[in-house]
Amino acid sequence: MKMLINHWLKVGLLGIVIVFFSVSIAQATLTVKKYKAMKGQDKEAFMLYILGVGGGLAWANAFLKTNGASPIYSIYCQPPRLVLGADNYFRILDDEIERVRKKNGFQETQDCPIEPLLLYGLMNTFPCNNK
Repeated sequence: MKMLINHWLKVGLLGIVIVFFSVSIAQATLTVKKYKAMKGQDKEAFMLYILGVGGGLAWANAFLKTNGASPIYSIYCQPPRLVLGADNYFRILDDEIERVRKKNGFQETQDCPIEPLLLYGLMNTFPCNNK
């Protein structure tokens, strides 16, 4: 009986942990609607976020390439000597948001997370020649 109670206690705790992590992940994603509002209010703080997302993609590419794995570079091919700043990422993201808005409509676009939109924007801005 005690083992059964311990088992269900562990299952219950695991469920609580999963709920907290899923809420944290959902809050970590920034939608287009939030992006538009934040960009107009606190651009400096938001620049750090955009640089973090864009820089994270660049660092992931470098890590994958160095370790012999297929990098994201096979998806988008940023010129090697081109350093992107926050303004570049904003422009790429804004262009991608507009492209998706034209395709899917305004309301559908408002709930899209910006992180994959930035990746798609990089893919459209810097397509690879090997396709």
